Amino acid sequence: MKNQKTSKNIAKKVLISLIWSSLLSMNFAQARKKEINKAINYDDYTQVSANQYVDSNKEKKLFIYYAEDARELSLVVQRAKENDIVMLKNDITLDSPIFIETSIIFDLNGHKITVINDENVLFFGKKTFDHVEKKEIIHPGHWEVQDRFGTKVSSIGTRNSSEFSSVWVQQSTEHSYINFYNYDEKLNSVVKNGEILRAKGQNGKDGIENSNKDYHGKDGLVPNAPLHIISGTVRLENMKIIGGKGGNGGNGKYQSLWHFLFGGGNAGNGGNGANGGRAYSFEKGHGRIVKDNFTVLKNGKGGKGGKKGNVNPNFWFFPGSEGKNGQDGKKIGSEPT
Repeated sequence: MKNQKTSKNIAKKVLISLIWSSLLSMNFAQARKKEINKAINYDDYTQVSANQYVDSNKEKKLFIYYAEDARELSLVVQRAKENDIVMLKNDITLDSPIFIETSIIFDLNGHKITVINDENVLFFGKKTFDHVEKKEIIHPGHWEVQDRFGTKVSSIGTRNSSEFSSVWVQQSTEHSYINFYNYDEKLNSVVKNGEILRAKGQNGKDGIENSNKDYHGKDGLVPNAPLHIISGTVRLENMKIIGGKGGNGGNGKYQSLWHFLFGGGNAGNGGNGANGGRAYSFEKGHGRIVKDNFTVLKNGKGGKGGKKGNVNPNFWFFPGSEGKNGQDGKKIGSEPT
């Protein structure tokens, strides 16, 4: 009885401690939000909803544009001019990319933005096309090892050497075109008071059972960062931005038999898990982030490797080769660089 009372008292104290810690954290976040907002005199701003049209180029006053969903957010960031405020009224999930090309204050107002795929992310900055240059790459002729389906292989491992052959590949010329852009580095936006979260990357597909060459599991995909800086400076205040977890590798199946007596029937390899995605990314050589001490940036965790398949059970004399499990992805550090 005494031990039971002691356990209950300990559990009670732990529960009270957790509740108290949570309340302190909430109060701290609210106090921090008030502290950040003190720097802004909201009396200087006129409040506008996404459904109200304002010709901000003719108006000399500043505006606070409110957005209730992703569609409204897309509208108001296009209307907002320099030093205007865009403020969220709800948690939102992006179903289209958001382009912020002006030096605005983006206040999440305690809400969360969820990014669910690689295309529909938050873009900050602006670039304009300048010119294109053509480049030629000459690939000299060479021998390469291919399997019986004409697929290049880097290693034949323990498989039967009759499955592979050396093939002469003729010299070829590859033409590539490189676009050049002008970047606007004058952007100086503020993003504050909320969370931006990236959903998990896409899982690799499982192999196809009894297939000639698609029996291996596919690799998982690394999710793009939810926030991408094209140019200029983005200042983060009281923000939490989390990169997405890497996609899991697909599971291997088994290969079809090439002949009733021998050949084929190998077990498929599991696909590799993808590395975790970054919290934010830059256009190469452009843009920068400045964060305060209350901002948290974390990269996503790696995905799990897929399981190897089984050898085709329908062989007569010679079983196929064993497969390999896919490797787990990695978390790329605790904070982006």
